[in-house]
Amino acid sequence: MRVATSPSRPVALVTGASSKFALEAYSDALRNEVGRFGIRVIVIEPGGVATEYSAIATHESTRLSGTGPYGALAAAMERLHVQTGLPGPVVISDLIVRALRSKRPARATPVASGQGRCCS
Repeated sequence: MRVATSPSRPVALVTGASSKFALEAYSDALRNEVGRFGIRVIVIEPGGVATEYSAIATHESTRLSGTGPYGALAAAMERLHVQTGLPGPVVISDLIVRALRSKRPARATPVASGQGRCCS
């Protein structure tokens, strides 16, 4: 099982997007390769989650990049963080338990009102 942030659409930053899409492709290839041996590869991409880290990261992005070329992106992230009312970590832990108990987890399971997904 791999738990990671969702690849952003639209793509915001090349560094984050490239690593996220690479891990998604890796998981797809691994799933295809080991599935014939009865090994399941589950990917959970939860999207935004209300944690201390998300609050700190949002604040620091605004503080460090708020007046530079990434200022508009930092401001948009700040607004999104404040306005969306992100779910807490329990939403994700419940999804992990459901995915592990399922014989065939769904290919894409909505997480927190459409944010993120769970892939088998």
